[in-house]
Amino acid sequence: MNVIDPESKGAGNNNAVPDQLASAGMPNAPSRDVPAEAYPVFFLHIPKTAGTSFLLTLENLFGERQLRRFDLNEPGFAGEFADLLAHPLNGISCVAGHIPLHALDGHADRFRLFTILRNPIARIFSLYRFMHRASPEMKAELGLSEHYGFAEFITSDAPGIYGQTNNGMVRMLAGLPSFVDPDDPLYRQADAHPELVERALHLLETIDFGIAEDMPGTHRLIQQRWNIPFTLDEMLLNTTEHDDVQEDWRNIHAVVAHNRLDITFYERARAIYRRRMAALAEDPAAPPDLGMLHRPELGRETPITEIRGRQGFHTWEDRAGLAWIADGPPAARVHFIAPASSVRIRIGIFGIGADYPFDRIRLQLHGYPLPFRIQERDGAACVLETRFASTVPGMNTLGIVVPEFIRVREIDPTSPDPRRLGIAVTKIAFLGLT
Repeated sequence: MNVIDPESKGAGNNNAVPDQLASAGMPNAPSRDVPAEAYPVFFLHIPKTAGTSFLLTLENLFGERQLRRFDLNEPGFAGEFADLLAHPLNGISCVAGHIPLHALDGHADRFRLFTILRNPIARIFSLYRFMHRASPEMKAELGLSEHYGFAEFITSDAPGIYGQTNNGMVRMLAGLPSFVDPDDPLYRQADAHPELVERALHLLETIDFGIAEDMPGTHRLIQQRWNIPFTLDEMLLNTTEHDDVQEDWRNIHAVVAHNRLDITFYERARAIYRRRMAALAEDPAAPPDLGMLHRPELGRETPITEIRGRQGFHTWEDRAGLAWIADGPPAARVHFIAPASSVRIRIGIFGIGADYPFDRIRLQLHGYPLPFRIQERDGAACVLETRFASTVPGMNTLGIVVPEFIRVREIDPTSPDPRRLGIAVTKIAFLGLT
């Protein structure tokens, strides 16, 4: 397939992109010298590109209170998103959602844009498996039969499916609204406009992006590019089950036929990514952005939802008011700037069961053991309080080592939760002399 220059706008093609769309502007990347709080991260989340795992990384990095999530399909999205863009972004560190580039409507320069790409063939099969788990009502709304097969899925003309199964990545990143609007005649003519590939590649040249097939490398890249003061080693979540649908060559052939632009785009994007990864060692280190660390007030209890600079936690559960520690990293960590040279740390804990062995929890400060006592206990909830410990200027690290994880389904066989859980954190306070 020949990829034409975007400036030609499909010369000689009756389906050429209108001038006003082809000339739509692209954002410029903010300097690494500018702190992240001045340019919030905007995660352009392409469906089924390991975004669930990366959203968890962002929640831990910035805290749930500082992260705004949007859903393009939710009622009221347009008004809420327009309101966000119309006002200062004070107190917001990150915005995320399945939102195409054009929706930023000239405000892209206010953000540090980021996206993750995935092999288009793997992405489509993952989407197929994911949508198989949808309710019968949702499937009917999308025009799918309850037990649909792959052929029905890949040939569906329903707007909720077609835009993702037919070059969904370049549609989101090219910045041209006609190709994401089902009511526009160009929506179903993407294959006739390879300039979408060039526009999406131009965006990648100006922003940071990752590759789903290399999430450890993606973490290393953003750690350096965003000046994160600690090593990112978050776990990866797999939210869809595997089956043998990808073993049928006819299904693979169908995916290729519907995603020629995305396949071309992905291969060229990988070359950009490889160059960036090779240059990491030569890229001069910028000063760490200490704004990404928790800055507690002495004596104030801080809900875990407000704490940034975390690692090793599952997402915040609003109804329960807690965040479970993940079964993966060696320890959950909270990176913080100490409010005093010597502090006690009080931690609200919730266990997976009323008889959970809280006394076997291990706490660490700077990697060294931090003695504590169980100050209060009420069934599955308790409060731990450490001895006074010396802190250091700059970044400090509180580590929490979980002694035992239990499968949720061992406690409740009917639970849809597949996780292994041990303890969750509800709040943390840093205390001085009393």
